[in-house]
Amino acid sequence: NQILLQCCMDNPAVWSADAEVSVFTPCAQPPATMFSAEMPESKEERFMKSTTFGCIRVSTKEQFEERQIIALRNFPVPEDKIFVDKLSGKDFNRPQYQKLLRKLRPGDILVVKSIDRLGRDYEEILNQWRIITKEKRVDIVVLDMPLLDTRQTGKDLTGIFVADLVLQIL
Repeated sequence: NQILLQCCMDNPAVWSADAEVSVFTPCAQPPATMFSAEMPESKEERFMKSTTFGCIRVSTKEQFEERQIIALRNFPVPEDKIFVDKLSGKDFNRPQYQKLLRKLRPGDILVVKSIDRLGRDYEEILNQWRIITKEKRVDIVVLDMPLLDTRQTGKDLTGIFVADLVLQIL
């Protein structure tokens, strides 16, 4: 009864089970090199390197974005990481939003004042949410709706699950 354990990509370790005694035979490679930079980062390690971005949208050039800017600054989002579009939210082909998407990296945080500041079209908001949280692995914080904060995940998926569920019932 041997169980093969994958302790690293190329070097398996073997547990041999004998009636009441289990003996562990380690990999031939020393432990210091077994777990190198190849190991995936934890969420905490990604957070340490994360960048916080802000997304602001107003529908017309006549509208003021100051309330949203103040809210994002208080989060805090650095001024040079806030992307502002003064365009309709009918779609996501907005220049600053597209620039923001290109800058997002796994572990980053995207902050918006309210979910409708992302866009107007419900289906497209859901699609963008999926792209940002699942494909880009970026956390989203919606300031006026704390349930839409994917950072609340810890070691499980509770925050993402709750946020996805809340989005579905909006």
